[in-house]
Amino acid sequence: MIAVQDREKHNKPVYAWKICKIFILCSIKKDGKFTANIETTESKYFSLEEISKLNLAEEKNNLEQIKMCFAAYENKNWQTQLD
Repeated sequence: MIAVQDREKHNKPVYAWKICKIFILCSIKKDGKFTANIETTESKYFSLEEISKLNLAEEKNNLEQIKMCFAAYENKNWQTQLD
């Protein structure tokens, strides 16, 4: 587990309801295949350097949260961050 976050502390706009976000480090199945759906239209890999070129839905996941996930991947001794 990378982090458990209170969405209101990390993402804008603030919603009328509360959301707890859980970031998990996982791997893809060798034969796993992405299927577009109502929440996600595309799936692909990107480097940390390419992040600034992405059109992020920052109300869902922002640049700092993505950087946090990269840091967790690179750190074998990552400690879960809790809000």
